[in-house]
Amino acid sequence: MNVLGLNFGHDAGVAVLRDGRIEVFLVKERYNGAKHSLGLDISLVDRALDACGLTPAEIDAAGITTSQGHGLIFDPAEVFRVSLDRYADDDRPSPLYDAFRAEGVALADRLDEQVLDILYAPEPSPMVDYMRAMYPEYRDRRRCTGTVFT
Repeated sequence: MNVLGLNFGHDAGVAVLRDGRIEVFLVKERYNGAKHSLGLDISLVDRALDACGLTPAEIDAAGITTSQGHGLIFDPAEVFRVSLDRYADDDRPSPLYDAFRAEGVALADRLDEQVLDILYAPEPSPMVDYMRAMYPEYRDRRRCTGTVFT
């Protein structure tokens, strides 16, 4: 079984497990130089899969996490679709899905646009400065991306 692990929060990274063994683990800050980097990009996922000799079609399951209550940023957003819905026959635990469902929160409310709203806030604040330091790519993003998240 091949599992793709995606951590979008600070210290963002991608891991690939093959039959329960870690094949590769990449941390975003090693590639963009921003300590505690936030968000992922498709090139990091591609790099991880390439290192294992796998294609996206060979991934059997994905584990998705974020260390904040927001911030599942993916660049470029147009090439990646995130859904926390379970397959009908999937009984594996999904704490993130369960937490969002219990709170009555739509996934889109916690994703890309929320973080960009913080980053482009008109008033400076420690949170804005902190988020900008962890996600320097915000300068190259439009505020409203039309990200496809369900």
